[in-house]
Amino acid sequence: MASALWIQAEQEIRERLLDTEGIEVHQDDRALEIAAPAFKVWITDEESELIVWAGEHWHEHFEDPEAAANCLCWLLTPFYRLVEDYQDDTILEAFVERFWDGEWEEMSGGPVYVERGTQERANRRVIRQHAVLSPGEIEELDEWLDEEGLPPDSDLGVREVEVDHLVGTSPEELKAESLFEDDDPMFGELLDALHDEEGPYELAAGEDWFEVIPHAEGSFSVRVERAGKVNRVIALGAVYEGEPLEVASTATLFLRGFARVVEEYAGDRIKSVTFECYGPGGWSADRLGPRYAHWIARLWKTTERRYWQQRVEMGMEVVPQGDVDLDDGGWPRDSRWGCHREPVP
Repeated sequence: MASALWIQAEQEIRERLLDTEGIEVHQDDRALEIAAPAFKVWITDEESELIVWAGEHWHEHFEDPEAAANCLCWLLTPFYRLVEDYQDDTILEAFVERFWDGEWEEMSGGPVYVERGTQERANRRVIRQHAVLSPGEIEELDEWLDEEGLPPDSDLGVREVEVDHLVGTSPEELKAESLFEDDDPMFGELLDALHDEEGPYELAAGEDWFEVIPHAEGSFSVRVERAGKVNRVIALGAVYEGEPLEVASTATLFLRGFARVVEEYAGDRIKSVTFECYGPGGWSADRLGPRYAHWIARLWKTTERRYWQQRVEMGMEVVPQGDVDLDDGGWPRDSRWGCHREPVP
């Protein structure tokens, strides 16, 4: 017997597909399959949930029948496409991309057919895209669409391109993930802010620490660690200690340019290091003050300050709370990326 979820979803899908050409619809009591040109799309009734499939590999689970119907129908438009990465003839992963705000973005991470803790190199990518359904005019996208109303980089049907990238979870990433098995608020908050698998950085981890190592020139590593009951974030010798969520938040601010490291030099000797965070009042120094290189270093004459600030692409935007004054690009005022050296008279 069909579930209530299925009955509602099926009705919505049938209404949207009414008089649609170029497809074949096959159905039994608990599955509905649409055989479309580039890849088949189907939905199955699992009683407590609905599963939408695209091709043979990608699928998503839904408890909301309207959301399931929406997903299935969007997969039939040119604004969603199915992407499969292979190593020769062996599939490594499958995911769906959607076009929004001027670019294609990964909508949902699909299945990865690589053993945990290992990585394989993809050399082929197969992209499948339909134009069976039209969602109608979408004003937010008009400026990017071509004369046929298609997003850039569209090629309806099936096409193949060469790629060269790793798929899977490295031993370091697997070790990092193990830190979050107990829903640790500090490590978990930082991982959530990062991309799921790849980004312009490397990840390293140990039993009680996690480090993000950006690739960009002029960037710096950010390390989060727990020593006994003490939680801390470390960046270029600047240290902040606090509650787990405060530490995770500060780490993301260092990565996204809303916190910066400030070093003071006396000639060629480093005198002290501290950090500043950007908030409603502008840049403000750490309340505990600088950490001095030597007990007598506070007596040395400061001749130069070095400001270290970076912005690392992450899985979500990170901005301070409150009424913060940002520049036209959405960044803190007086931002100077990389290492900015400022003489002190």
